[in-house]
Amino acid sequence: MVTPAPPTGWDFSPGDSIRDEVWSRFGSPVHFSSHFSRSPFRLVVDVPRSSFRLTSSSVALALRAAIGGSPSDLQVDPLIDRSFTFVVCSKKVGLWIYSLRSFSCKDFSVRFFLWKNGGPDWRREWDLWQAEQDNEWTIVKRRYSSGNRSQHLIKASSVFDRLK
Repeated sequence: MVTPAPPTGWDFSPGDSIRDEVWSRFGSPVHFSSHFSRSPFRLVVDVPRSSFRLTSSSVALALRAAIGGSPSDLQVDPLIDRSFTFVVCSKKVGLWIYSLRSFSCKDFSVRFFLWKNGGPDWRREWDLWQAEQDNEWTIVKRRYSSGNRSQHLIKASSVFDRLK
């Protein structure tokens, strides 16, 4: 894979710091190497914002700037839209990178997810969001003298919700 030149002014020092931290914590590189691990660990990266065209090569270079590692050895592959998979050296390294959650700079931002059943668990995320939305509403019932009942949905707001 040919790695394109980075846009002018990219700072690779955050990736170098992560690479050094991985080496001191786990004694291995960020990217997969058969000398350090028997099997790679796959993660998903989402790129919600970028100032460049998203390709496997450009995302690999962005990952190099964010978490270190060799762009070609991260084995970046497209998933869907702005999501890509990549591999790291081991499960320990992968879970530690996942715990970082995200990286952002002036040219791009990335978010890290665990690989599950072919990609991020979008269905679970949607269900959690739906439940959160449903919890914001309360059913109010009124009784009329004639025995008819009507139901109205009103937005329930709490002081604690507004503090978020």
